[in-house]
Amino acid sequence: MTKRHRKKWVDALSLVLPVLLFFAVLNCFTTYLYYQDYQCKMDILTEVAAGAETTGMDVAAGWLKGNDHQANEQGKQLLEQYGYWENKGTSFYVRFRQNIMITGCTSAVLCLSLLTFLFYRKKAEAKESRKRLEQLEQILIAFRENHFEVVPDTEDHVGQERLKFQLEAIGHHIQLLQEEARAEKESTKEMVSDISHQLKTPVAALDTCFSILLRNNLSETEQQEFRIRCRSALDGLETLLQSLLEISKLETGLIQLDQKTLPIMDTIISAVNRTYPKAAEKGIELVFDCNESLEHCALMQDKRWLGEAIINVLDNAIKYSPEHSKITIRLQKRTGFVRIEIEDQGIGIPQSEYHKIFQRFYRGTAPEVREKSGTGIGLYLSRQIIEQHGGTITVASGKVRKGSTFLIQLPENGLS
Repeated sequence: MTKRHRKKWVDALSLVLPVLLFFAVLNCFTTYLYYQDYQCKMDILTEVAAGAETTGMDVAAGWLKGNDHQANEQGKQLLEQYGYWENKGTSFYVRFRQNIMITGCTSAVLCLSLLTFLFYRKKAEAKESRKRLEQLEQILIAFRENHFEVVPDTEDHVGQERLKFQLEAIGHHIQLLQEEARAEKESTKEMVSDISHQLKTPVAALDTCFSILLRNNLSETEQQEFRIRCRSALDGLETLLQSLLEISKLETGLIQLDQKTLPIMDTIISAVNRTYPKAAEKGIELVFDCNESLEHCALMQDKRWLGEAIINVLDNAIKYSPEHSKITIRLQKRTGFVRIEIEDQGIGIPQSEYHKIFQRFYRGTAPEVREKSGTGIGLYLSRQIIEQHGGTITVASGKVRKGSTFLIQLPENGLS
């Protein structure tokens, strides 16, 4: 038996069995009542038949008062003598049998009517259920075809509004998932394209250097020069791969920030100490401009990653600043946030590129930028890290010479 046929049998039995049980209980109960009435009348007859000791009026008065009577043996014997006690053709028995038959037929008609009503009601419910399933199927088909404004056809206005609300919520969620998937696809395509573009330069440089090194007519000095170029290209490739790894960890959520309430000045000093050797090579002076009251201020941060973000900004400032210039680091407390300014005296950034420099792999269009080695990932990583801290990073024109000023703003939550 298939599952479908089994379900039909179960549905049929669920309708029939309760009705049959009701029919049996009703007939048993009425039969018992009719039998008690028949038995009572026969007991009265025995009393009347044995009326030698009492008058008929006394017998009737006793029964009307509800006294506890039992069949008079004398009257019973008298009725048996004349063949009326076991005679099933008496009017009392005929009435008893007629009552049972009438009640049985009436209850049968009633149960049949009830069963018919339940059957048609079950059929109507099944039809309505199929109708709703067909509507739901049409709605799902419309959803699949990106038609999310579908109104279900039902007479229940309250239920219609509830269902409409839920369907609109589902449709909105599907739209968001589609948009996220589309954006993720575009981002992946863009990232693959950017990575391919970034890998071309070091790989092409390595290919050229190795091709030249394979020649036999190079002097020792020339060979050494191309070995240095190979090493430089390999270093650039390694830096790019490390940056890509950090981006991947950040964007996939593999890196979870472990934020603690720590002094922000300690994070800045640690970043400065790590970039100081590069600045010293170019004779660049790193200057702090900070109010003494802020030296011990603390806020929620992941010291390692926030320090990495500041280091990337400082590296960028040092790379594009002239020798013997100055980089000023300011720390200020504003309403609701702490502000870090890093101002350099470098080549500056065109205003048209302010919103682009924090994009992945973007490098400026200025010739001075193209001459320097780089991947265009540092500032993108800084933005990602600072945003995960709930802050922002922007850039503006420098106050001195050409230069640029990077503005990092971090929320004051946890500030002490």
